Amino acid sequence: MIDLKDKLTVFVITCGDNPNYEHCVVALQNQTCIFTTEVIRDFTPMSRAFQEMMNRCKTPYYIQVDEDMILNPDAILKMYNEFYLTAEDICMNCYFLHDVHLNKPIMGVKIYKTESFKKYPYNFNHPSCEVEQLERMKRDGYTYMGKDDTVGLHSPDWTNEGIF
Repeated sequence: MIDLKDKLTVFVITCGDNPNYEHCVVALQNQTCIFTTEVIRDFTPMSRAFQEMMNRCKTPYYIQVDEDMILNPDAILKMYNEFYLTAEDICMNCYFLHDVHLNKPIMGVKIYKTESFKKYPYNFNHPSCEVEQLERMKRDGYTYMGKDDTVGLHSPDWTNEGIF
């Protein structure tokens, strides 16, 4: 098994009681590589949870996994292998998940370069914190890539109440 503990942290973002959470954790335990895992629980608004990832991260790369993302066993290693050799100006890759409720692929799971993102803290007052942050980064020459690969499922244990 490939050991990425000193290179990659996977953050699980969770809030409340989501029926997918345990499946998410098991999917991470079944990955084809070893990495550092941290849970960020009950931070609101969402921008504070995302900022907490940057505050805690001590590895060159990190992946954001929401509690309702169930990754394929090779997803983490695939994301890492495709990302660590990218150009310096590429700060993030975003991969598709298959949304079970909508029955179609949606963008979702992201891998980040820690050093790049730590320069751009989240704006807690902006309603679209990620978009605003990426706009600032783009002005300074950074870019990100959307990948065509589907690396897991989104919310397979959805409920009518929880999906919204």
